[in-house]
Amino acid sequence: MKTSILSIALSAALSFIASCPVTAAPSASQTCKKMVAEGRDGGLGLSACLCNYRVIEVVADEDLKFLIFDSMHNGTDVSKAVKRLPKQSRIRKQKRTMYRTFIKNCQ
Repeated sequence: MKTSILSIALSAALSFIASCPVTAAPSASQTCKKMVAEGRDGGLGLSACLCNYRVIEVVADEDLKFLIFDSMHNGTDVSKAVKRLPKQSRIRKQKRTMYRTFIKNCQ
């Protein structure tokens, strides 16, 4: 009896989740075009923004990448959220690597 109720509840939950619309994350092009249009690109321009986006995709861990891309697309300040991420020494290393790669490849 308990198994069948659990099974029904699980089936209902899965069908509800499946019916929910999935919103894809904005592409690099969409994000950078929005940044440039809103004047938040720091004067870099579209090609440098796209280069920076690709560097972030390669270098950053998923949690850091999510925050940075959210900031890029929406203009939100994520600095406090970045400071709350675990493994801050790894975050600092990723930030250094991204900066060096930006300077070397994106300017």
